[in-house]
Amino acid sequence: MKISRYVSGYASGAVKILIALFFVTNPILPVMSAPGQLPAPKGEIEFFVPCGLIYAFKEVLSDFRAGNPRITTTDYYDNAINLVRKIINDNKRPDIIISPGETELGLLREKGLIDESSITPFAEVTMVLVVPVKNRAGIMKIEDMTSDAAKTLSLADPRFNSVGYYAKQVLDHYGIFDKIKNKTIFTDNPIMAVNYVGKNRADALLHYKTCPFQTAVTKLPDPKEKYWLVQDIPVEAHDPIYFYFAVLKDARNRNAAMAFRDYLMDSKTIAKMNSMGVPRIFRKPPVRPVAGEGGKASGQPAAAGAAGAATSAEVKFGVPIPAGKVVVECYYPFNEEHEFMKAYLKTLEAKFPGKVKVRVIDFRDDDGYLEWRRTGLTCGAVFINKEHLQKFTLNGEEKTIDFQKRMEVYWTSEELEAAIQNHIDKL
Repeated sequence: MKISRYVSGYASGAVKILIALFFVTNPILPVMSAPGQLPAPKGEIEFFVPCGLIYAFKEVLSDFRAGNPRITTTDYYDNAINLVRKIINDNKRPDIIISPGETELGLLREKGLIDESSITPFAEVTMVLVVPVKNRAGIMKIEDMTSDAAKTLSLADPRFNSVGYYAKQVLDHYGIFDKIKNKTIFTDNPIMAVNYVGKNRADALLHYKTCPFQTAVTKLPDPKEKYWLVQDIPVEAHDPIYFYFAVLKDARNRNAAMAFRDYLMDSKTIAKMNSMGVPRIFRKPPVRPVAGEGGKASGQPAAAGAAGAATSAEVKFGVPIPAGKVVVECYYPFNEEHEFMKAYLKTLEAKFPGKVKVRVIDFRDDDGYLEWRRTGLTCGAVFINKEHLQKFTLNGEEKTIDFQKRMEVYWTSEELEAAIQNHIDKL
């Protein structure tokens, strides 16, 4: 019996040693969570994010991945209503969507596509009255929008855009929506409404104070055109305006998506986003003094964006320009929506043999993103010899084109090639 116990104990000890050696020599085995804890999240999360938040979310996602090495992220940026249409019309199914208000989120909720328990507000914005810096109509407060001098106004369509929805609330609050609607251009997305004012085609608009005036300054049109933010709208004039995090019902990785929500709502993350122009939620927002009320406007016209913001000529990015060549550098998220541009841009070297060097930079990856940030932009653009704003002649007509944003919408391939030829002629 004693021998039996000894052998049994020896065998038991040997088994324990073998098991220990097995775990030491097989590090690929998963690490077990402590009793009562859920497994650490892992896998890929796909995000749909409004393009005005690209700076803040790129930084936050980088930090999130660093703290969660088993998670990878894919982030797609576009106008919020375009993101909604991709989900509803094209059956795209990201794990997470960020909505700049109730409207875009509501369109998805109506279709039963959102996990209601996941909806979380993480930022709160305010509204502002914006006019061209020349302000020929003399608009200094909301009521001035009804004047005969205000010929044309612009507004993002309230049916599809939260900024337009809350702007209509403001106009209804002041009792003037019905008075101005017939002279208002309702645009498909918010940046189009902003551009009407920037190009002096509209005398005023109501817009979020953040994007693009704080978080996406380079989305504004020609840099020479300034904006005057003449009146902060009292928060009592509209419902609270929250930016929302939400997970889709068909999310492939809900566990990791909810882990990101926890990270997004952490006080350090909120503080970092606030430092990048994304305002915190405030419970009882104070009513700020309104410029222009009482018959007197305070201060001088404020140009949009931070003072001293770098232009494409002031920043250092890309590669040196070789003697005798024109360098075309293209910064875009080369997803399926921009693949046609990538294919076209790669043909330019053959069209201008020996004269043109083309670089295609996809800012979805980390290296491309860092290089794109050095350009000082917040949207895609084509640079010719370090400048995206180009002056050239096409068919005998003098043109000035800003080669930002989408080709064949904001500029054409014919215009780009004429601008390149202009540089070649100067070699």
